Amino acid sequence: MGKLDDLLLEIISDILSRLLAESVLECKLVSKSWKDLVSHRSFSQLHLNRLNIDDSGKLGFIFTTNTMHYTMYDEISGTCIRTARDNFRTPAIISGYYAVAFCNGLVCFDAAYGDDWKYFQPSFILNPITREYVMLPRIEIKVQVMCGFGCIPSTNVYKVIRMYELADKHVQVEVYTFGSGNGWRDVGQIDYPFGRNRLPGVFVDGAVYWFLPGQSSIAAFNLADERFSQVPSPPFLFYYYSLHLGVLGDFLCATYPIYGLSSCSFDVWVLKKNNENHGMSWIKQFNLVGYEPFTFTKSGGVICCGAGRTNLYR
Repeated sequence: MGKLDDLLLEIISDILSRLLAESVLECKLVSKSWKDLVSHRSFSQLHLNRLNIDDSGKLGFIFTTNTMHYTMYDEISGTCIRTARDNFRTPAIISGYYAVAFCNGLVCFDAAYGDDWKYFQPSFILNPITREYVMLPRIEIKVQVMCGFGCIPSTNVYKVIRMYELADKHVQVEVYTFGSGNGWRDVGQIDYPFGRNRLPGVFVDGAVYWFLPGQSSIAAFNLADERFSQVPSPPFLFYYYSLHLGVLGDFLCATYPIYGLSSCSFDVWVLKKNNENHGMSWIKQFNLVGYEPFTFTKSGGVICCGAGRTNLYR
């Protein structure tokens, strides 16, 4: 019976991995065995893998306002076909929160504590499938904190980075490694001029990236060796403070507004490997009029948002 039971659980796991996230949450209420199955670490990865190979033209998203929601975008109709609210409850000490980074189905949240809404910091990592979360140790001084979140692909080790400016204008860098039990580790100081940039870092292929307006370049933090390097920015610098980093497909992208007399368009550049010299180079992929790019679809289209609506470009 042991092997038969294992086979049955494997079949159930395969079926549940094809459901939407909110439906998976409801399945946890069926029985203890289903709850244990869905709560197991391997199920989240199985569910994510299933989403990545799904060819139905549907994309799932998580977004936060004052609560957390799931939505499903249908590429064929070009509309959001389903939106559901999640009743996830944060710890009582958190007064406000918002999602800042995503990696393999996990979500990193910045949060404020108590009545002080001015200072946000990376506070917890949530698994939306199981609603389980890990609280991060707080920083007790009142500073503006920049953060990043990602994992090392070869080891599946997850790390959170937080950075804050010291009195001497240097930037303190600290790393939290999941499962290490070491808390936040001091990995040194840098003198990069982040200026007014407080946007969270963008995770792509083992590194987290931040734009450096003062140097017109991009800082890259390698999660494996925990070292910084710099990447040249795309070849435009007229309004470089407006540059926005993101992820399109599996690539780091940079979106840059072009202001006209009566309209605004967006140039979208993607950082890709250069086959000629085995380096990296920026390639202009799109120019979108009136809409800012949001994400790639699996057929190669681009979902854009603007003026309270979404558009699909192919």
